[in-house]
Amino acid sequence: MNLKRIFRHFLVVLLLLLIPLMAMQITDQVNWSLIDFLVMMTLLMSVFLGVDMIWQKVPNKSKRFGLIAIFLLIFFMIWVELAVGILD
Repeated sequence: MNLKRIFRHFLVVLLLLLIPLMAMQITDQVNWSLIDFLVMMTLLMSVFLGVDMIWQKVPNKSKRFGLIAIFLLIFFMIWVELAVGILD
């Protein structure tokens, strides 16, 4: 994987993490710690790099979109579980 692509993914993740950071300045309902930001950064980087790898390595379009859909579904399930503990 190209270092330039990884850097672009990292910048997008940082921009996405600015949303909760700004929300913390506006309201008391968003209360993230440093660990929360690190976990979300890890999750988002995993998703961006995983989807990028699937996009590059899988030649068949239907398999590619299926794998990306499964990958994103797993990401959303982990995100929801960490956010509200829906599986408890």
